[in-house]
Parts: sequence; structure tokens; C-alpha cells
Amino acid sequence: MEVQQPTILVLAERAGGAQAALQKASIIARHCGATIELFACDVEHGWAVRRQATDPLARGTLESCLAQSARYLDALRGSLPARDLTIATSVACADSLWEGVAARGASHAPVEDV
Repeated sequence: MEVQQPTILVLAERAGGAQAALQKASIIARHCGATIELFACDVEHGWAVRRQATDPLARGTLESCLAQSARYLDALRGSLPARDLTIATSVACADSLWEGVAARGASHAPVEDV
């Protein structure tokens, strides 16, 4: 069984604290040999997730929301002069922060052979 490199998931909310969280995560990542994933989850436009299959306005809103979140994370990642760390980004839009974080965490869960 191959051991994966640990990943630190940093929830980057625009309300504040994301820069400090990223700096703390970078210290831990260096100590543990982990990668960092910056994650932004927009809950303000969660309605668009439910309607995207049938509503063009919802699809456009969702695309715009995800693009803005990606730009924010790119700027945040660029603010940390850490060439020695692997910092990935991911964005989501969900009905609640819990749902978004749970879905992102599930995507990192190891898959067991059956």
C-alpha cells in the first residue's frame, strides 16, 4: 500500500484570517512534509448549485462565483513566498460550508480495495 503525502486543507474565507491560516499551515507543512490545499467554498450562491441543470442564469452565476473564488485563491497563494511548498487550490459552491468541506474532504479519503 502506497503512503500518500499528507495534505493540510486550509479553508480560505474572504471574511478574514485566511492569510494567517496559510502562514500557520506553511509552518506545519514544512515540519510534516505536507502539501497545502487552499479551499474556498461559496455558500452565498448555493441556490445556483441546485438549479444549474435547468437554469442558464444559475449556471452563469455558478461559473462566475467559482472563477472569482479561484482568482482570490491564486492571489492568496501568491502572497506567500514559499517556493519550497506545494500549494494547490480548489473551489466549490454549496448550500452550506459544512457540505462543501465534507465533499472536499471525501475527495481526499483513501480508497480501499475490496
